Amino acid sequence: MNTTDRSVIRTLGQLYKIVEAGERGYVNAAANVKNRAIKMLFKAYAQKRAGFKEEIFLEMQLRGAIDRPSSSILGAIHRGRVTIFAAMTIGEENIERVVLKEVLFGERVAKLTYERILRQRLPDETRAMVQRQYDEILRLLEQVQNMYGKRLVVRMYDTKESADEAIRRLMASEYPPESVKKQSVMPLQIYRGDGPKVIETILSGAVGGALWGGVSGLLSAGAILQLSSDGQTVLAPNLFNPLQFAIVAMLGLIAAGMFVGGSIGFFLGLGVKDEDTYFYKESVQNGEVLVEVLTDSSHASPAWKLLARVNMETRAGTR
Repeated sequence: MNTTDRSVIRTLGQLYKIVEAGERGYVNAAANVKNRAIKMLFKAYAQKRAGFKEEIFLEMQLRGAIDRPSSSILGAIHRGRVTIFAAMTIGEENIERVVLKEVLFGERVAKLTYERILRQRLPDETRAMVQRQYDEILRLLEQVQNMYGKRLVVRMYDTKESADEAIRRLMASEYPPESVKKQSVMPLQIYRGDGPKVIETILSGAVGGALWGGVSGLLSAGAILQLSSDGQTVLAPNLFNPLQFAIVAMLGLIAAGMFVGGSIGFFLGLGVKDEDTYFYKESVQNGEVLVEVLTDSSHASPAWKLLARVNMETRAGTR
């Protein structure tokens, strides 16, 4: 393996990690939204990233690489944090916004990574692959920006008749016809990998708990040392001097925070995983048509509520 190949492998390895983080990020984001349309779109985006990842690894293999790059632990913690934040948010529309904010952050990081790599010296065929993927990243970034900026509203319907009813009501509410788009779910290539990982939520909860425990521990240690300096007796004076007791107290609170945070993460992650499995299966079996509305931010929330209301009415009537 020559020096050029090693350099290309190292560069592509960095890109592989970012793309894999995007794949898992979309899977996790899909699990945390109730809107079946966004869930299906995110699953499709995750599948697109999975394809990018395999293309990158194949290029690495052609240049002599054997093992896949290791996954990012920071990415796993971030994905777990998204689940925890979404669970703490009230209201379906607000949850979507929390999740979309994190997805947008990830897409911007991916864009910057691709741009940095495209500025480097690459073989022509490698550059062509990276450029093609970058163009797709830009397209998805624009769509996510529109969804987060409350300009693009999407909803899935089980029948064409339901979708047509939603569009009819949009027209009656004076949304221009050119702002509304209807498309079949069938062309979407849906993610075929594993669902959200509970271990990521446990890890994120444990880290968050450790941070809170650390802050509480520092405050407690400071109080213990202050009491000691004032000549007041602290607990267990025969076992520890004040400094040792302060350190033990701080470590104990950190350990307790990790345990409580990890436990909360476990139950939240398990609940999200089970719920996602149910809604995803239902979406694949019943979802037929996507309706998209591209409007300004002041009219996005009314459109969101109108589409959701039609969906609930038609699904309730079918049942």
